[in-house]
Amino acid sequence: MNVTEREQELLAVVREYQDGECARVLESALKEGDRLIREGRNEARRRLRRVVSEERERARNRLRSAEAELSTRRRMHEQRSSLALLTEAWEGLRAELRHQWSDPEGRRRWVRQVMAEAMANLPPGPKTLTHPSGWPQTERMEAALALAGQDGDEPPTFVEDPRLEAGLVVVSGHARLDASLAGLLADRVTVEARLLALLERRPTR
Repeated sequence: MNVTEREQELLAVVREYQDGECARVLESALKEGDRLIREGRNEARRRLRRVVSEERERARNRLRSAEAELSTRRRMHEQRSSLALLTEAWEGLRAELRHQWSDPEGRRRWVRQVMAEAMANLPPGPKTLTHPSGWPQTERMEAALALAGQDGDEPPTFVEDPRLEAGLVVVSGHARLDASLAGLLADRVTVEARLLALLERRPTR
């Protein structure tokens, strides 16, 4: 083997080594590239899932906030509606009670109810009936007769009070029965609660 052949043989060994090394490096690079791509994809998926999860949470928070605001607005609307209805019903009730007292038959029913309450709840003894101006004398006598069974022959004392719009105030000793318009509506909270309950049971049109 001459020098040229030896050189060619050595060159072939070098090329074979180079080819093998290049193939190994390329394979390693490809594997590393695949690994990096997989990791990149996994990281991108993780970031995407995190972004999606955060966006969903923000959307849920916005929804909860919107629902809370809507609920608050509904409650405020209902409260305003209830207040308007109660104001209207309150004025209607006052007007109806005034009408009942101005109507002779309605006034007689009112007085009979008051006398029955007085007989049942007030102690025996002289009574004072405070009444609005203009209560007819005949009706006063009817009220006196209604009390006669409890108080014997002693008639009640009648006191006219122009400040009373309607109804009666009956006093016996230290006991007092206020069945005047003002007295009946004195406990506004209780009356409004009953009015609201009646309004809620009222069928809608």
